Amino acid sequence: MTALVAALIAGTIPGALPSPSSVLWVASTGEVQESGCTLQRPRRWICEELPPDAHGLVVIVDASGTLGYALVNVDGPPGDAAFAWGRILQVVPGGVAPGDLGGLEGRAWKPARPPFRPRTERFVAVEDGAVRIVPLSETVFWVVAAPTDDDAYLTIAGPAVATLYVPLVMLANGPVGAPVVVSAAAPFPLAGRVQTPQGVDVDGADVELLRALSPSLEAPGDRRPSFVRVGETRTDADGQFVFSRIEPGTYRVAARHPSLGRGVAEVRSLSDPPVVMLAPPARVVGRVLRHRQPVANARVRFVPRADALMASADSTRLVAPDTETEPDGRFSLALPPDRSGVVQIVGPDGASARFGLVGPPDARQFDLGDLMLPELRRLTVRLLDALLCTVEAAGPLGGLSLAIVRPQQIGQVYWFDLPETGEWVLGARCDGRTYLVEPPAIVVSDADPDPTVDIRLVR
Repeated sequence: MTALVAALIAGTIPGALPSPSSVLWVASTGEVQESGCTLQRPRRWICEELPPDAHGLVVIVDASGTLGYALVNVDGPPGDAAFAWGRILQVVPGGVAPGDLGGLEGRAWKPARPPFRPRTERFVAVEDGAVRIVPLSETVFWVVAAPTDDDAYLTIAGPAVATLYVPLVMLANGPVGAPVVVSAAAPFPLAGRVQTPQGVDVDGADVELLRALSPSLEAPGDRRPSFVRVGETRTDADGQFVFSRIEPGTYRVAARHPSLGRGVAEVRSLSDPPVVMLAPPARVVGRVLRHRQPVANARVRFVPRADALMASADSTRLVAPDTETEPDGRFSLALPPDRSGVVQIVGPDGASARFGLVGPPDARQFDLGDLMLPELRRLTVRLLDALLCTVEAAGPLGGLSLAIVRPQQIGQVYWFDLPETGEWVLGARCDGRTYLVEPPAIVVSDADPDPTVDIRLVR
């Protein structure tokens, strides 16, 4: 009989941990061993009495509460940085057979929080680079992270299980020596239907599946519940949609159709198929003319106000599909639920104009009548510096949907065909360098003739 000799493993303490206080062994099975590992001077650690061919990692905890790790016979990213926390995550069969747990993959996500919309409650997810996930075995993962978003989460996905969603706070709020155990569930489909208020099935509606970032739709205090998008699909000819491999949880289904409107349904049980009823949109109608003649194929779009977009909790409530004018110049544009904005008309030549909505805020239809589309405005710019430069104009300022216009040029003279009146910012690029110019902007008004301006480079 061959005797098994216990393993002894030693290593260097990462420089990112200036005051190491303890060290422990984590086996690939998820078992944590707090004895047998010690700190050695000057900056060494040693683990004794480990099983032969030990697989796992050594965790070094600093007095500040941060930690690092060293992998032993396990592939993965090195742990020589200082992490805010670390935890073992173990997946157990739960509602599936043990053999169904093969091929599990862990990924870390966080809501993409647009800095200019701090009130957002409806997010897309982006991968969280502050989190590292190291598979120790098919069902055991070592998870470490630098400080990250409070709503960040892990997904554990596999071919025979539903996708598991694990909030990172569940891992962060606990001692490193206490593994977190989660149960895998059998994958379920979430099937539903999109209909009009008259009960007609809607073909071609875009459907989004949104998962609540908190377990309940009843958010604490004055906060409204937040959601992150986890799936997209489109209805078939019978108005049906299906999302596959769904874990039980709290979801919202949002549907939108270009002409029939949009609707939302809450999902608390996967066994109860949601029916999303579309609310028809309010519309704005009018006719686009130039020189008293109809303008065909002009683009008609809704442009939200910048302040309304910044204050919005759900930016999709300010978005509506564009349309075009008919040969007689007429149009009918579906409006978004939040109508804080203007209607922009863009002619085939690029000339554009903006018009406010006239009528009661709760009106179902706004009739703008005949709208006059102006001609392009000619701006002449003369550069007084003797350099070979390109000059651009951006504007008009004060709203969304800015345009960048490049001119025709002969020597130091530039001719811009501006699509709109308003304030336009000028800038120059000369010999590979970008320059501000003086004056930095010019106002083009409806009442004045086509302007000419002399500019100099700001050096």
